[in-house]
Amino acid sequence: MGVMKTDLKAKTEGVANASLGSEGAASDFHIEQAARAANFGIWTFEGEALRFECDRRGTELLGLTEKTSEQRQAALRRIDFCPETFLKQEESDAPLEDGAIYRAWSFVTETGVKRYLATRALVSRDDQGRVSRISGVVWDETVAKESASQVLEKKKELETLLYVISHDLREPLRAIRSYSSLLQDRHGDSLDEQATEFVDRIRQGGERMSRLLDDVLNLSRIYQMNTEREQVPARGLVESALESLNHRIAETKAKIVVADDLPELRVNPVYAKQALTHLIGNALKFTRSGEAPELEIAPYGAGGDRVAGLVFKDRGPGIPEDRVERVFTLFQRGVGRDVEGTGAGLAIVRQIARKHGGELWHEPRESGGSQFTVTFAK
Repeated sequence: MGVMKTDLKAKTEGVANASLGSEGAASDFHIEQAARAANFGIWTFEGEALRFECDRRGTELLGLTEKTSEQRQAALRRIDFCPETFLKQEESDAPLEDGAIYRAWSFVTETGVKRYLATRALVSRDDQGRVSRISGVVWDETVAKESASQVLEKKKELETLLYVISHDLREPLRAIRSYSSLLQDRHGDSLDEQATEFVDRIRQGGERMSRLLDDVLNLSRIYQMNTEREQVPARGLVESALESLNHRIAETKAKIVVADDLPELRVNPVYAKQALTHLIGNALKFTRSGEAPELEIAPYGAGGDRVAGLVFKDRGPGIPEDRVERVFTLFQRGVGRDVEGTGAGLAIVRQIARKHGGELWHEPRESGGSQFTVTFAK
C-alpha cells in the first residue's frame, strides 16, 4: 500500500496534461440535471489514471474556464484542490475514509476576490485498498459565509452597544435621581402642590429608567452568557425562585401548586432560575380584578428526548391573540403602564431559553388564563 502511494505521488508530477474536460463526470443526464438544479459542480479524480474531470459548473466554480490544460492544473494546485491534495491526505495519519468525505476551504481568485467552496465526495478503493476513484460535488458557500460573518459582526456590535448604553447612561441618571431627592428633601416644604407632583414624577421616571437600564444590561449579559451547563433538578430551581418572591407571594395571597414530577434540566442554574422567577412574577402581577393569583407549575412532557421544560399555568386575564407576539418583544407590553414592569421580562426569558437550545411560547389556558411553556435542550 505504501509503495503504491509513493508511486502515485510521483506520477502526479506529470499531471499537467491530465484531462480536465467538461463532460466526463457529468455523463449521466439525470445526475447532471439534479446537480444543475442544486447549483452543484460534479468532479471525479481517477486514482490510477490521475485524471481529474469536472462538469461545466465545476469548471466555473474552480476558476478553470478559458485556460489550457497546463493552466487549469496550475489553477487547481493554487487553490489546493487537485490530486496531490487528496494523496497528501491519504498518506497522512487520517487517510481518506471509504464513503462520504467533506472538505471546505477558501482561496483568493486571480482577480483578488475571496471565495469559499465546499465539497462532498465518495472514495472508492480497489481490492488492494488503493484509492481508485474519488467522485464528488462542489458548491459555492461565499454568500452564506459572508452573511454569517456580517451577522456575527452585527451581533457583537449590538452586545457592545447594549453594554455601553446600560453603563454610560447611569451617570446622568444618577444625577437626576440624586438632585430630585435633594430638591424634595431640602425644599419640599416650600414647594406648592404642583411642583411637588413634578418632582415626584421626575423621581418615578428616574426609577423606571433605572429598571430599564438594568434590563438592558441583563439582556446584554444573556447574549454573552456562558453556555456551560449542568444537570439540575427543576424542583430546586422552582423552590429557589419561589423563595426570592416570598414577600410578593404572601402579599398577594397567591395559590401556587407545584407538580411532584418535575424533570431534571441541563442548564446554567443562575440564568435558568432568572427565567423561572420572571415567569412566576408575571403570574403574580397579571391577575383578574379582585382575585388572588393562581399558578400551577407542571412538567412539559411533549419534547421526547430532545428537550425538557416546565409549564406555567395561571388564571389571570389572559393575552388577546393579536398581542401574543408583542409580549415577547423587548419593552413591548400587552397591558398598560398601571401594572409594574418594564416589558422586558418575557423577552429575557425567551433569550435565556434559546441560549439553552430551547424555546418559550404562550397558549391560552382552558377556562381562562395563560399558559407559558419554557424548554431547554437536554
